[in-house]
Amino acid sequence: GDAAGLLVASEQAAEMLPPKRQPAQAQRLLTELAGLQPDGTTTMVQTLHDLAESIRESALVTILSDCLFEPSELRSAVEHLNYRNHDVSLFHVMDEEELQPSWNRPVRLDGMEGEESMLIDPDEIASGYEYAVREYLEEIESLCHEAAVDYQRVMTSQSTESTLREFLSRRSAAGGAQSRGGR
Repeated sequence: GDAAGLLVASEQAAEMLPPKRQPAQAQRLLTELAGLQPDGTTTMVQTLHDLAESIRESALVTILSDCLFEPSELRSAVEHLNYRNHDVSLFHVMDEEELQPSWNRPVRLDGMEGEESMLIDPDEIASGYEYAVREYLEEIESLCHEAAVDYQRVMTSQSTESTLREFLSRRSAAGGAQSRGGR
């Protein structure tokens, strides 16, 4: 019976499927999600700030993102959503190759969100890369914990069904929304 909507942050602008309380809305959302193709840079952080201001009632805001932006910017956006009394969940979408690259020769990497590409030798950066990824993930998880954001890392190889089952099971066991100072 809850209203559900979709907001897609893209380089051009945010696209929205307005929230509705209709049985067919779930199918519309799934169809829209299935048709999305990641491309270019996003305005994710600004879109989240705009969303925090535009939603009038408390809502469950579920973010699906590769989180390829500064963690401090994410912190600001989720704290803004929390301030506006929204329950925030983050699905951090990653590929196994990001965690454990299988590069065995020099490779050209595209920069995050439109930055220039660079040629790297995996042997030269292996330990530094592993350390940087670990630090980055710890920072994202820590800020989510501190901001009472329900964080879930999702690997691209995971099925949508198992991901949602795990998420809903964990939230159900925790009694629904995360506890936020008596909320």
